[in-house]
Amino acid sequence: MKERGKGKNSDQVINFFEFTFRSSVEHFSPQHPMDGYKTVENVALHAFGNLCLISHSKNSRLSNFQPQQKLEHFEVSLGNG
Repeated sequence: MKERGKGKNSDQVINFFEFTFRSSVEHFSPQHPMDGYKTVENVALHAFGNLCLISHSKNSRLSNFQPQQKLEHFEVSLGNG
């Protein structure tokens, strides 16, 4: 439970949050996974919970990676990995 009275910047996540413009809505679980990985069923694949905002350049590099691989990439790029 969060302590009261510490100020609104007490959570470290806030220090990494940044509003930016993203023009590309992409699938978190890939539509065309790499060999050896299963495709997610269409109902879940195109559901709101599997969509995210990401820059086109980042998506083109990561598009067929699995969600865990994408997460690891972003953790390292933020210096948290």
